[in-house]
Amino acid sequence: MPEILHWIWLSRIENVKRKIILELLERYETPERLWNVTAEELFCLGIPLHIAEKIVDIKYKENLDKYLRVYAEEQDRTYYNSGVNFIRKA
Repeated sequence: MPEILHWIWLSRIENVKRKIILELLERYETPERLWNVTAEELFCLGIPLHIAEKIVDIKYKENLDKYLRVYAEEQDRTYYNSGVNFIRKA
């Protein structure tokens, strides 16, 4: 799975304070390592159970390819608007 998908997943988790996300990234170093952590592991780290369950909720891991397409389209628009020309493979 492309690394960007783990970042997209992490950014989609609703109502989790940035401070918690930053602390988890400091501990696990990358969203990819955080991807497979269980709610119990997070709870043992002091994350409130309702937040831990939200972080591991499967709904945030579904349809990431759709979000990747949106991200790619946004990047294309950014490059286009900046005047950068590039060729995209079909």
